[in-house]
Amino acid sequence: MIYFAMRQDKRILDSPELILTGQEVEELQQFPTPESLVVSKIIYVKRKLMKKIDYLDLIETPVLLISEKLKSLMMKYQKNIWMRTVVLIDEQTGYQRIYYAIYPPRIPCTSKQSVFNYHQQVKAFILAEDKVGYNRIFVPKGLERHLIVRLDVAESILRRKSNGIIFEEIKNEIGADEE
Repeated sequence: MIYFAMRQDKRILDSPELILTGQEVEELQQFPTPESLVVSKIIYVKRKLMKKIDYLDLIETPVLLISEKLKSLMMKYQKNIWMRTVVLIDEQTGYQRIYYAIYPPRIPCTSKQSVFNYHQQVKAFILAEDKVGYNRIFVPKGLERHLIVRLDVAESILRRKSNGIIFEEIKNEIGADEE
């Protein structure tokens, strides 16, 4: 099977800049409790360069957020994803846009063939495909910033002309042995 890392396209310079404290970032990165899922989070955004903010379908930093369009699509492919509503508000105009903090399954699927640096952080991620199971959308345990999708999900997202998303193919153990 072929898997891809979903990434925010950094070439788009007028994406929203989230105004968050370190505590808020930590709160949104932690797996939510059922009580926290019912409470919407408000995040103010500011413009980076342009006069108009380009609201992308995927925002990677400082927390992983997806648009409403992406939410409905992902829920069709992976039922066990938890999402928390986040309202982005432009601090200059007051314009509001709904996003979702996404909490897909966290799977320990880092291959022994992965390359680690001196601090034991993954330098080159290789997927242990046999540990993924039937999951189509997930994050590797320990690499919470890496949203991984299967080929069919990536194709579906591309067909819907999503804005600001790029896909990077992930090597897996099978593919690594073939090279």
